[in-house]
Amino acid sequence: MKSQRKRQHFDYSRLEAKDNPREYWEYFGIHAKRGRTYIDTKRYKKVLSKDRTLEFIHPGLFKNRNSAYFLPLKKHRYEYGFNIASDNLERLRRFWFEELRPLLYKIKNPNDFYEEHRLSAISTISCLDDIDDIESDALMATFEMIKQYQFVIQSVLCQFIGRIVSETERIDVLMLKDKPFPLPNVFKYSKFIKLSNHILKMNNSKIRSIKDLDYFRDYDCLQKVNNFLKHNTFSAYEKLKTYYPNMLIESERQYENGMYSADWMKIDLTYTDSIFDKLISFYRNYCSAVLNENVDEAGWNYDDYFKEVFRKTKDLKAYHGC
Repeated sequence: MKSQRKRQHFDYSRLEAKDNPREYWEYFGIHAKRGRTYIDTKRYKKVLSKDRTLEFIHPGLFKNRNSAYFLPLKKHRYEYGFNIASDNLERLRRFWFEELRPLLYKIKNPNDFYEEHRLSAISTISCLDDIDDIESDALMATFEMIKQYQFVIQSVLCQFIGRIVSETERIDVLMLKDKPFPLPNVFKYSKFIKLSNHILKMNNSKIRSIKDLDYFRDYDCLQKVNNFLKHNTFSAYEKLKTYYPNMLIESERQYENGMYSADWMKIDLTYTDSIFDKLISFYRNYCSAVLNENVDEAGWNYDDYFKEVFRKTKDLKAYHGC
């Protein structure tokens, strides 16, 4: 083993003598060999510690191993299912909070409408005795506007729920499409459950079904909510009522096929705001249990990560904003 380590030793002194040593991967202890990226962890830690870029030094790099260099577990970021899930959901979260959600506050709400209607009418009167009538008219007009406002907000939320579910379906396919078994041409939600449970069985997992995973109910609830919103059927309503009755309004009426499903739903900004964290937590548990991924290392244990470290930190002044 000692002779092997000696053969693999790299003479960094010759590299440091160059005019711009930071332009070379090897300066950082990053070595390209046979199409893979190998890390001299001692050199890597030494350089990054000196550079004060400790955020790129991970404890997993220094676990016991049989070779002189650390070889990342995978080549590319999206060979990890968890990175597929978390990155796509984070992008959708940013779109929600930075683009779509702020637009909702630009929609004229009932309070704004009331004040605008009242002040406009007051500016045209010549007798203060008419103020009571103006107040009454403004209230009546506002009551009519409330339903329209609620419908607009509800429509945006329901459509965005569909967008989130579409993204989870895409994530599910991307995570499983390169596994050693063919995906069915029609990949429905039920197929995802069945296939995932089959993988658990193949892996001799102690977990018998993904339904036992933490946060599965949040993932499942979202699917059933969208199913009801999309199909407007009694069967979809009954499934939601059976498993997640808190998502439905209380009503003395009986839901019937073809009724507008959104009118029966309890969907608000709080639900949409919080669903992203719950979905990411579900996929964290899913990828750990079903795909056997070390999700704690998924963010860095691949070849391209270290190439990115080199790209970001080779110009140290620019990286630190100096």
